[in-house]
Order: sequence, then C-alpha cells, then structure tokens
Amino acid sequence: MEYAPKLPEQNDNVSHNRPLREFVQILLTLLVLSLFVFWCMGLAVDYAVEHMDPDTEAAINKVMVFPGGETAKDKLPQRAQLQELVDSMQQCAGLTAKVQVHLLDREEVNAAVAPGNHMFVFAGLTKQIGSTNGLAFVLAHELGHIRQRDPLRALGRGMVLMSVVALLTGADTGVAEVLIPVNKIGESRYSRARESGADALALQILNCRFGHAGGATEFFDLLKAERGPGFALSHYVASHPGLQARIDAINRGIAAGAMKVEPVQPFTLAAPK
Repeated sequence: MEYAPKLPEQNDNVSHNRPLREFVQILLTLLVLSLFVFWCMGLAVDYAVEHMDPDTEAAINKVMVFPGGETAKDKLPQRAQLQELVDSMQQCAGLTAKVQVHLLDREEVNAAVAPGNHMFVFAGLTKQIGSTNGLAFVLAHELGHIRQRDPLRALGRGMVLMSVVALLTGADTGVAEVLIPVNKIGESRYSRARESGADALALQILNCRFGHAGGATEFFDLLKAERGPGFALSHYVASHPGLQARIDAINRGIAAGAMKVEPVQPFTLAAPK
C-alpha cells in the first residue's frame, strides 16, 4: 500500500480568523458600550445638577476661574455697557447670583457662558448686531443656559465622557480618538434640546425686560445672511438647531404668548478709552 501524506483536518498552528473582522467587531462593541454607559452617566449628571442646592452651586461657581478671559483695559467702558444690560435682565431671568460679563477681542459673532456664572461676549457680536433688543436676546439666551444650569451639565458630562473612554480603552489609546467624536455626535440631539430651551427662556426674558419681543430673531437672521442657505444642513449633526428652525420656534412662542412686537432700540457701542 502506497503512503499518501496529507495535512490534518485541523491545524492549530494556522489561524482561520479574520483580524480585520475581529477588530471591527470589537470596535463596534466598544462604541455601543461606551454610548450606553455615557447615556446612563449623563442621566445621573442631569439628576445631580437638577437637584443641586443653591449653596452647592454657589460653592462650585466660586472656584471656577478662566484664565485669559479678562477684558482689555481700553474696552472696559464697553464691558460695563454689556454688564449693565445683563444686570437689567437678571431679575427677569430668575437669577440672584451676579453674572460676570467678559468682553473678548475676537471677531466671532457669538457669546458663551461657563461654570461660575461667567458670560463671554465676543467683540464681533457687538460690531454686527444692530439693536439693543437683538443683543439683549443673545445675552438672555446665555442667561437661559445659566438658569438651566447647562454649564454645570456640560462640565459634568465632559468629565464623564473622558472617564468612560479612559476606562474602556485606556487614556492613551488610539481607539479613544474614535470613541470621543462618536459620543459627541450622540450628544448633539441632547445639546440641541438645551439650546431650544435657552431660546424659549430668552424670549420670555426679552419680553419681560422690554415689554415686547421685537428683535428676538435678529441674531439668527444675521447669521443666515452671513452663512448662506447651505449652512442650514449642518444642524443635523451640529450641537445647535438649524437657524430657520430656531426662527420658526421663536415666532411660534411669540404667537403662543400673545407677545407684542414693537420697534427696536438701535445699539451703539460705548467708545473705548
């Protein structure tokens, strides 16, 4: 009988697995797991922030310092003008703790808030906005974020995001660079909801401060003219709703609240020193 050599049916020295397929499966598992864990922890952050007592909030705000946020000396009169406008709306916003306004020499047409009741107004906004009412709505929108405790929510969720990703993948792994952007995209819908809530509060504050809602959509009309119609498509993955959607929501709020829309007050920026 002639011998015919052949390979064994199963060779333990040869891998039949597909490394790329396994990598994709592991990555997808990490994505789903991280999104689920982050979603749960995000709910926990929201619960903690919503039930935080004012003394605890004040204590956290007290230690929040932002280097580089100081207003240039030659712009102090302009900062004082903005501070006066914000101060005049704090009672309408239902805020008792003072909000500190900073005027930054940046050409962005925007404003922002940070933990510690800090409001940052970019010089580009004061140059482009046409009325005191339109400017007031933007600042009232930021007061709305403070009223909703959104800066504290963002701080807590940011810490949770970094912790979850580091726990699942290690702080220095390349996978973290994939997971963090995906988690942020998952947060977009949540962020848009917070922005819509701040818009609704801003409309109430504006109406309370001036007795009418004139100028409420001026900022968004300005952005639409500046960025063009194609920009509206980006809201599907952006952290803010689409500009036209925000304008429509404000107009619905004006109608639902039977608010008057009267002529606005022209805005003139105070002269620098």
